[in-house]
Amino acid sequence: MPRKQEEPIPKSIALAWAFAGLLHLLTFRWALPLSWDGIVYTAATFILLAKPGKPLRQAAFLLSTILVIAWNYPAASNHIVLEFWIILTLAGTFLVRRWVPNAKTPASASFFDTIAPLVRIQYLLAFAFAAFSKLNSDFLDPEWSCAALFAERSLEFLQLETLSFGILSPDHRIFATGAIFLALCLEIAIPCLLLFRRTRRPGICLALLFHFAMGFVPILGISSYSALSFTLLLFFYPKESLQSLEHKLDRIFKSLPFARKTTFPTPLLTASLLAIALFLQHRYFHPAATPIAFLVWLTIYLPFTLLAFQALKCGKGFTTEQANGPLPRPWFLAIFALPVLMLGLLPYIGLQTQGSFTMFSNLRTLGPQPNHLLATFARPQREPILIKIHSTNHPNLASYPKSGLLLTSHEFARKTTDTNEDYFVLCEYEGKMELVGRFNGELTPHPILHELRFPTSWIRFRDVPEADHCPCTW
Repeated sequence: MPRKQEEPIPKSIALAWAFAGLLHLLTFRWALPLSWDGIVYTAATFILLAKPGKPLRQAAFLLSTILVIAWNYPAASNHIVLEFWIILTLAGTFLVRRWVPNAKTPASASFFDTIAPLVRIQYLLAFAFAAFSKLNSDFLDPEWSCAALFAERSLEFLQLETLSFGILSPDHRIFATGAIFLALCLEIAIPCLLLFRRTRRPGICLALLFHFAMGFVPILGISSYSALSFTLLLFFYPKESLQSLEHKLDRIFKSLPFARKTTFPTPLLTASLLAIALFLQHRYFHPAATPIAFLVWLTIYLPFTLLAFQALKCGKGFTTEQANGPLPRPWFLAIFALPVLMLGLLPYIGLQTQGSFTMFSNLRTLGPQPNHLLATFARPQREPILIKIHSTNHPNLASYPKSGLLLTSHEFARKTTDTNEDYFVLCEYEGKMELVGRFNGELTPHPILHELRFPTSWIRFRDVPEADHCPCTW
């Protein structure tokens, strides 16, 4: 027999997720309403923003998110990949609770009681793999480290070198070294604190500050990443704190002059403002590194973060609520976290290096010079073949002859087979010079020219530098 209607996701989390969806729209071009899946996603985001507490609107938004990410999965960033698998977890858990008679889920447990531990497990796994991937020689090198680069970009963006009269200068080696070890300490400390219920409150505070600070770094997708991380952190809150946050948000929205009982003007105004922003985003700006995306993020998440800090003071639910336990009930639902665990392990067995929570880590596990300090023992027996491009007229490969980057045969096939135009590629393949391409409409018969199909189309590899060091890449 199906269960009774489930309690929806708490309204405060649904609202935060809708705001994260808005930042996705302002960050990634494939999420814009320029295709049928983008239109569905945009509409679901607007609808959820208008009334985030409605179960059907929550379901529509989550399903539209699955749709748009699945359709564009090869182009999805690490945090979008995590979001995809988490939402699939929510859908799978709902089906198990509703239709599996032997699930042994306590009758008193709400849907949130069941899904919260699952979301936390996947968030912690992604965070742990992100920290583990940074234990490599290039991330610890101030000349190459992503942490040093981000610290330098942050100083430039916030003009801190000028304001500090040169004290905070990226030219000081101690500054770069401090940024490296600060990043490592934070990424190790946050999951450790969040893991245990008694240290979860300071862990949430530290994570909120960390992700808010990350929002200031002018790198592709960082505001979107901060917005999604804020949403996932709310799953670590006890329900009493979430209710307090919801109450504070309700009081703010009800005090706004356009938030009256007549509901028509509010969604109309919201949709109009967002439509203008999206039009400007598509017509005049490249997504992500734009004033609109940053301004929207800062306007929303500065007050949202302050309210989230205040809500942490409420109640003792961190140690008393069942939903804050380490495993879901029933425990076998933890199997839904396996895709995230597998994705985190893939770089170390040579099966995928992008979309595997190794973002901004300088990690290189492919080629003759892997740089991880601990995972060298896990190198695969057979790695993807690396290709050096010497000359080409293919637009997707035009930058490679002078870039000093090698690409895997898998990515070579992805980049070359998306056009029906004639092209040529002179490349080095397994130590031999090869001329391949499409001539007079016909592909040359070579194993590196083939069309990727599901599920191999979802596998991604980063380019591998020829140099001794691995530069910072997304």
